[in-house]
Amino acid sequence: MNIDSGKYPQIVHVHTGINVHNQPERVFSLTGIDVHDGPEYAGTTIRVDQCDYEAGKRSNSLMKLKVFDDDEFEILGFLPGSGNWSGTAKTARINLNDGTEGIATMTGNHEYLKSIWENPAPLIGKMATVKYFGFTAYNQLRHPTLQTIHHTEWL
Repeated sequence: MNIDSGKYPQIVHVHTGINVHNQPERVFSLTGIDVHDGPEYAGTTIRVDQCDYEAGKRSNSLMKLKVFDDDEFEILGFLPGSGNWSGTAKTARINLNDGTEGIATMTGNHEYLKSIWENPAPLIGKMATVKYFGFTAYNQLRHPTLQTIHHTEWL
């Protein structure tokens, strides 16, 4: 299949026959792209083995590569959920380590997030691990989710 790379500049042609099994760093070096590039991060598509193009359907011969970052951030507070999540802490306000404030979506069930909303004080100032897809053009985390709150003996 011949693809006009001028029409689709986001397509990167990689030499075939290069084995990258269990070598993710080779994928990055072969593509030569920033895995966080683009306004709406979508990841990189990799063709598995020597499989042919399959038009008009989902293919088991393609894999999506998305690279997650994670880091520790101080919890500054919480924002309330809405709709079914009303009465819960659905979003955490975090310090982005450069003095600016960001947000991260909370993970957990309704009961857990309700307990945080009703008693947030023990968690303010605690560190949390947040998973995200790099930074936006506005220096905010892209699609951040709070994974772990450290030192949560009270829960």
